[in-house]
Amino acid sequence: MFSSYFKNSLFIVLMVVLSAGAIFGQTTSFTYQGRLTDGGTPANGNYDLQFALFDAADGSNQIGQTKTLSSVPVSGGVFTVTLDFGGNSFTGANRFLEISARPSGAASFILLTPRQPITSTPYAVRSVTASNSEMANNAQQLAGLAASQYVKTDDSRLSDARDPKAGSASYVQNQTNVQAANFNIGGNGSVSGTLSGGTVNAATQYNLGGQKILSLSPSDNSLSLGSTGNVGIGIVSNSKLAVAGMVESTAGGFKFPDTTVQTTAAAKAYVTKGGFEIELDHGGYTNISTLSLPPGTYLLTATVHFWNKADGGFLSDNTRLVQCQFNDEYVGMFYMGAPGNPMYHFTTTMHTLFTLDASGPVSFKCGDYYADAGQVFARDRRLTAIRVGDVVTQ
Repeated sequence: MFSSYFKNSLFIVLMVVLSAGAIFGQTTSFTYQGRLTDGGTPANGNYDLQFALFDAADGSNQIGQTKTLSSVPVSGGVFTVTLDFGGNSFTGANRFLEISARPSGAASFILLTPRQPITSTPYAVRSVTASNSEMANNAQQLAGLAASQYVKTDDSRLSDARDPKAGSASYVQNQTNVQAANFNIGGNGSVSGTLSGGTVNAATQYNLGGQKILSLSPSDNSLSLGSTGNVGIGIVSNSKLAVAGMVESTAGGFKFPDTTVQTTAAAKAYVTKGGFEIELDHGGYTNISTLSLPPGTYLLTATVHFWNKADGGFLSDNTRLVQCQFNDEYVGMFYMGAPGNPMYHFTTTMHTLFTLDASGPVSFKCGDYYADAGQVFARDRRLTAIRVGDVVTQ
């Protein structure tokens, strides 16, 4: 006759060790130790043992599968085995262990009664597979956060004196008052309200409504307006620049595609006139009209009335040769009559395109070509200068 009983004191000691190991991820197996007697005396030798788990001291509702261990050594009636019914077998309800034994190699097992109750210690294996238990799920959490998210009371960060400390002005805080705080943020951001700043420094461009309105070329630091380089102020236009209003150049003027630069208004007219008579020089030039002009290119027009008074007005066989120039630029010459066909007076107009490199006078000069001639007068004189552009520099 075999018998077995449960040694609680030794089993509990072993299971305490097992429980600690199971929490750190070991298997769901546990150690069972019992005493086996054979014929009323402690058994010795090798025995085959069967173990089955039930939910009651009697009844047929078995939990899990039967475990058979062969050639288990028994000494002085004491045996020790390792059992594993899986973590799902221990849900917190009562469990009872049914044991059968036979000498190794014997024909059949002998059922040992009664079933042995499983004490609380083997339930430590449940911690490995207790995912369905809210308490077990939260065992390594604090207020729903993993314990690794917390610091211990002796953590150096709790007493770290480095800035920014709590309440430091180095934090950008949620308030309307001006804060003396610097920040540097990488990535994209958005502001639903109004964003204000003393100085705004954009690295490449400014956008409005998602469209580029102002950008800087890193190669030559040139500024571009809009995505196509066009800008309109006040009006809609296909021009690169269209302004509804006055455009002013306070220095430098305007440069045109032909490389000419205009610093003052074109088509500006300068006029001088005189009506009294001036006798022309004999063999040289007499200045009969002068204008002081700024630098530029001008269309010069001189109108003058010449009067031939040679020989007291009797020119039956007398002629005069008149020649004229603007400053030192020759513009033409003409005869006042011919032998037997004298000319008393006539009015003429002369034109030229003249460039003045620097501010100064422009004079209209005329003279009697023959040194021994004379008595030729200029009257009703008019000199006009129309500015058509700036000085052309090459």
